[in-house]
Amino acid sequence: MLFMQGYGWKDLSFGLFKNGRPDTPSGVGLPLVYVTWIAVVIILYPVCKWYGKYKEQHKEKKWLRYL
Repeated sequence: MLFMQGYGWKDLSFGLFKNGRPDTPSGVGLPLVYVTWIAVVIILYPVCKWYGKYKEQHKEKKWLRYL
């Protein structure tokens, strides 16, 4: 996300409690975070439903219990 905002490797600060954050303020607003979260849930919901049905239909595959 930082690279999409125009930051480069040299802008990132590593050290005690910095964790690679740039010195200048960065980030996105809370509304964009919520929109992104909702989009991810909407995109992944059909995939999860399909996988749930697949697990239900293939009970002989014991390793699916762990995924």
